[in-house]
Amino acid sequence: MCRGFWIYSDRRGVHCWICDERARKLNNDERKAIGGAQQH
Repeated sequence: MCRGFWIYSDRRGVHCWICDERARKLNNDERKAIGGAQQH
């Protein structure tokens, strides 16, 4: 089940808001690692 939703903002482009409590507790380095893996 997806616990996020996609948002489009003219200023920031497309990004995903995550609604999972565990994911929201990640630090910036952990978030960057996940984001980097999603790009490949």
